[in-house]
Amino acid sequence: PYTIDMLADDALGLLDGLEIERAHFCGLSKGGMVGQALGARHGERLRSLTVCSTACYMAPKQIWDERIEAVNAGGMAALADAVIERWFTDGFRAEPSIAVERVRQMILETPAHGYAACCAAIRDMDLRETIRGIRLPTQIIVGADDPATPPAKAEEIHERIPHARLEVMPDAAHLLNIEQDVAFDASLLAFLDHQAR
Repeated sequence: PYTIDMLADDALGLLDGLEIERAHFCGLSKGGMVGQALGARHGERLRSLTVCSTACYMAPKQIWDERIEAVNAGGMAALADAVIERWFTDGFRAEPSIAVERVRQMILETPAHGYAACCAAIRDMDLRETIRGIRLPTQIIVGADDPATPPAKAEEIHERIPHARLEVMPDAAHLLNIEQDVAFDASLLAFLDHQAR
């Protein structure tokens, strides 16, 4: 079984293995959860933290149990369409797009046992108090139309991390870095440039 703390320790191990003393961390969805845990537990290793389309707590637990059961019974194909619907807005999905098909293929190629274990890690995560200790320059970005981790989840993080910056990106669902790639890149690069100055 995975935990978010275990995945944060893996990220720290990667930094160690690559001999990177400090890094700017940007994580989306579960990656944002890992970033929060990393920032709270090993903030001295980060220069800044950007968390996107994420949450510090995800209830109800039953949703995650249902996803675990579905993927264990039917593989990733059982969830692919529902995931695509959560990750992109109706308008973006309606346009012909290589991006959506690439994401669908990525979902289908994800090992079912790994997906189930990550669902369990998210189900059992509660970073609500832990992240109050983050003292890094922090940016939170969320899509205005994200049904998976809506703006209220971003606000929950924002109110707990002192001096964090919150941006709600219009016309974007969960994968805002794909759906609004130009605006997302500009926001992230502006934040990183500000840290460099």
